[in-house]
Amino acid sequence: GEEFQGKWTSQEMLLHINVLEMRVVLLALQCIQPQEDTRVLVATDNSTVVAYINHREAQGQEPCA
Repeated sequence: GEEFQGKWTSQEMLLHINVLEMRVVLLALQCIQPQEDTRVLVATDNSTVVAYINHREAQGQEPCA
């Protein structure tokens, strides 16, 4: 797998941890730019992020990125 790292700006550090964790997922997807109909495994221990992603998939909504 690929690894990414970075630092939050001072403004981003004020955001809730759930927002930051979702942002990480979105930024990673933007970096790898998966093709349509490609499955991506997101490994996170943030239950809010997992619930959001699973809820969107269950509703048949477009990807977040």
